[in-house]
Amino acid sequence: MATYESRRYNTPVPDASKIADGSVNNTEFEHLDGVTSDIQTQLNAKLSLSGGALTGALSTSNNISLGDNDHLYIGDGQDIDILSDGTTGFIKGNDLRLQSSTGENYITTAINGAANLWYDNANKLQTTSSGVNVTGTMAATTVTGNGSGLTTLNASNLSSGTVPAARLPGGLGKVLQVVSTNNGTVFSTSSSSYVDVSGQSVTITPSATSSKVLVTLDYTTDTFGDNTVYSVQLVRGSTAIGNAANGNQMIHMNANEYDTSGFTFLDSPSTTSATTYKLQVKTGSHSGPNGGTIIFNRSQDAGQNNLWKSNITVQEIGA
Repeated sequence: MATYESRRYNTPVPDASKIADGSVNNTEFEHLDGVTSDIQTQLNAKLSLSGGALTGALSTSNNISLGDNDHLYIGDGQDIDILSDGTTGFIKGNDLRLQSSTGENYITTAINGAANLWYDNANKLQTTSSGVNVTGTMAATTVTGNGSGLTTLNASNLSSGTVPAARLPGGLGKVLQVVSTNNGTVFSTSSSSYVDVSGQSVTITPSATSSKVLVTLDYTTDTFGDNTVYSVQLVRGSTAIGNAANGNQMIHMNANEYDTSGFTFLDSPSTTSATTYKLQVKTGSHSGPNGGTIIFNRSQDAGQNNLWKSNITVQEIGA
């Protein structure tokens, strides 16, 4: 029977049957996978200490696979923890940075601190304890919310669009818009029925149904025919407004008499549609329903046309 010492220094490695029960043969004992290459060569082919791709029996399609709730820890103190619970994937760490291969930031986060989004290594969005700060232009197809936090909006930055009157601070009772026309064209009529005065028309679009419209008119007139009487009326669209109880605002003039007249009226159109206000006129006399001619924008001298102008101005007043 061989002694331990007699086998200790035998070369090559003793048969497996000499140190075990004979269930492992010499080839299996001397080589990792039963082939003739040595163990170190076979290990290097699988994954060297310097890194590399897993191949062969140690991998599935060259991937490292971990089961649900199995952790991949990186760092001496498990600084980064990567896992999946079967539904959600997690990357855990105190301070995290997602960067390009050249070190430019994409996303940076800090525990109990800000999360940042970067564009071309420039910080564009940063979370804060009270909300979000944005650097640069913020564009959106839809913005919701009541806007109660917009306390420092600079109106000089509103380059376009319409702001409802109700949204304007202190807008109640304020003049919201003014539209006016100034006309010097001579217009005359002998009609005994109301006709539009040429050039004495203006259109305004109220910004709220609660707004009022203040209408102001002034005009110059001359007449042919003694004791000429003429009537004027203010019309909104096709509806006469602001007239006296008899439906007319009567003015009596002697022949070739020059005069300047005007009036104001505060209207409640109750609409946000375009609304037209205009002046209408008709003639008459004390001796009958007809007679005389009324002329706008001409002085008492028949040869002095276009020396005078008539005006109609409308102002939207916030309710």
